[in-house]
Amino acid sequence: MKRKDLLKIALLAAAAWLVLPAQAQDQGRMKGHAQDSFAYKAPLDIISQAGFYRVILTPEVLAKCNENLSDIRISHAGVWPGESGNVTAGTFIPYVLKTDFPTYHGESFIEFPILPVQKDDSVGDIRIGNWSGTAIDSLLLQISPSATIRNWTLSGSNDGQKWFAIREHIQVSFPSSGLPYHEMILAFPKSNYHYFKITQEDKGVLPLNIVRAGVVTKHTGVQRYRPVPSPVITQKDSSNHHSYINLNFPEPYLVEQVKVYIKSPRFFNRSAFLFDNEGEMNRASLILTPDNLTIDIDPVKSRSLLLDIDNEDNAPLVLDKVEASQKQRYLLTWLEPGKYELLAGDKHALAPKYDLRYFVDTVSREPAALMPGPFTPTNIHPLAPSKPPKDYKGVYLWAAIIVVLFLLIWLCLNMLKSIQHRQ
Repeated sequence: MKRKDLLKIALLAAAAWLVLPAQAQDQGRMKGHAQDSFAYKAPLDIISQAGFYRVILTPEVLAKCNENLSDIRISHAGVWPGESGNVTAGTFIPYVLKTDFPTYHGESFIEFPILPVQKDDSVGDIRIGNWSGTAIDSLLLQISPSATIRNWTLSGSNDGQKWFAIREHIQVSFPSSGLPYHEMILAFPKSNYHYFKITQEDKGVLPLNIVRAGVVTKHTGVQRYRPVPSPVITQKDSSNHHSYINLNFPEPYLVEQVKVYIKSPRFFNRSAFLFDNEGEMNRASLILTPDNLTIDIDPVKSRSLLLDIDNEDNAPLVLDKVEASQKQRYLLTWLEPGKYELLAGDKHALAPKYDLRYFVDTVSREPAALMPGPFTPTNIHPLAPSKPPKDYKGVYLWAAIIVVLFLLIWLCLNMLKSIQHRQ
């Protein structure tokens, strides 16, 4: 190998040595945010029993977060024994951001007919007609008292002739309760068959006596909202027949609903427009009437909203008060026994993607609620403002890239001259 070739290899190695450390530093800066990059933290109750929990997101919590709520984290607050050894502080806990469970207003039972047994049925088969008109995933069965154990197969059909298996080897047993009948929920994959059939797998034994069958439906109510702290209201009635009402909040609260209370006049029908004073965009419009005073808007996180009311030739409306609210939100998470805290306030944080989102459908009941304590600033925000040090990493990176480019150009020119000389 010639001396010139050795010199070229040495120059390439030096260029790589300049660029790679700079790239590694830049990539390290672009990775996920650590615990100390969040501006606020709030304590959670100490967990003594493992299970699913709802961490309630109050208006005060959401005011400290980004508008898309990407910077919320649940973190261990101390050293606690976990499933795979001790878990240290700063470990992030997976969660799923959800709106609150809907309210339920009572239940109703839709009874299905128990149909006569057909010739091709086995002894003990029970046919049930699906009168709900929709797909169902469970049956409520009332059965005469029995101290025996049976094994069932559940099948479905749309014409009562061709049957298809839905669930097999269902073991049924009841403890002694002294009641005139037993109730059981027979769960299965969601199916929209017109007919269901229960077949007894045990041969040579008497079947259970199913008295009634049907489904239980819950009547859901409207979406639940949580009020945000009341805004300071200032009203200006302009000469252009418009009333401009400013709603100023102490913090940038997340608002999704505004309700106006009118003191006078008694009858009115006015066009109203809601703006975000900080975002300078129209958020919603509404015709205000005595029966329609609530404005639903897309989520907006702002300190100041403007309500523009077109009075036309009427006297301005006299407001009594204005209420703002947000949908009730929470973090659904699985927590082991230990101590935890809630983190927020990192404008560069991206929304995490946890595997837990694939398993939230297994939560059938409303988990216990955890209310965060008051938010306090973390140590990344000192009390006395200080001038941040200048960051020259970007300058160093670009300088290294420019040096490498010049070296590559020089090497290419030398290689071309060498090739021409040899030819």
